[in-house]
Amino acid sequence: MANRGEIIAEFPGGVVRLYKDGSIERCHGVPVPCSQGAFVDGVASMDITLDDTTGVWARIFLPDCAINDDSSVRLPVVIHIPGGGFCIGSPSDPEKNSLCRRRAVDTRSIWVSIAYRRAPEHRLPAGCEDCIGAIAWLNRIARHEIESQWLSQHADLEHCFLAGDSAGGNIAYQVALSAASSEISRAQGPAVKIIGLILLHPGFLKEERSKSEIENPPDLALVPADIMDQVSIMALPEGTNKNYYIFNPWIPDVSQVVLPPALITIGKLDKFYDRSVEFCRAMEAAGQDLEMVEYANMGHCFHLMPNFESCPEALDQSQKVVNFMNKRLQMLQAGSEADQVS
Repeated sequence: MANRGEIIAEFPGGVVRLYKDGSIERCHGVPVPCSQGAFVDGVASMDITLDDTTGVWARIFLPDCAINDDSSVRLPVVIHIPGGGFCIGSPSDPEKNSLCRRRAVDTRSIWVSIAYRRAPEHRLPAGCEDCIGAIAWLNRIARHEIESQWLSQHADLEHCFLAGDSAGGNIAYQVALSAASSEISRAQGPAVKIIGLILLHPGFLKEERSKSEIENPPDLALVPADIMDQVSIMALPEGTNKNYYIFNPWIPDVSQVVLPPALITIGKLDKFYDRSVEFCRAMEAAGQDLEMVEYANMGHCFHLMPNFESCPEALDQSQKVVNFMNKRLQMLQAGSEADQVS
């Protein structure tokens, strides 16, 4: 391999390297293929292109209850945004693919996981814009402007959840803000309605280090503080720092929008712990509806780690997601029935 000169930023293990001359080296893992529509262990998966220009695509996970149960009942949809420091992370990664398969069954919902453009080839806000664009794509399906086999037949796009882990949580929050602030009129026809926000260990940061970034032990936190610096160099737009809005989401006018109720889970040993707690407090102060769940002895996104994915805390977190979704759906159903009676 040719000598490319000085490495100025590197994702752990050399997965992504950014060189001083601007060249990029990416070590591609072995992707998990979709099931091409065949059901395996109760879930079928299919890949679909959302934007021919950017190459953004999504993997759709359909649980077999959509086929085996009353086929006239449409399933809620979870729009999943994978994490990975904005530089890695795809629906075809083994751990992301496995997570979405499990959650589609557990939550009895269709999961749509977005393969957005990644840094440093595509610095922020590209990935965020791609995920906002995914909502526009779903709106077109809701309005029957385009067809998507599984979504057109089985999805209830008026009952959608946004979910993201780590950096995907950062993006999911911005997508929720965009949707809440959207000028799209429902008078134009059916549209996607986001009824819940699920942020699993979001990667919120500020330029100055927090106490948890400094003091939480890196082996237990699962993400050392210097990795945050490396990701910042690769993901942020030139001339910005970690106070960039997708890293640092404290927005003064958040009280001017009504976000969907949120479930936010965090590990107390996570380097991101302090900023996540600060974010939750700011959201509550702005009048937003949220539930924060802490795991005392856990680090960042432990549920994705092979040696933690079946631990009691991971199982509890999974159940919290199921309970949160069921509660939202039941409340909306109760409200709809009350409206019909009145």
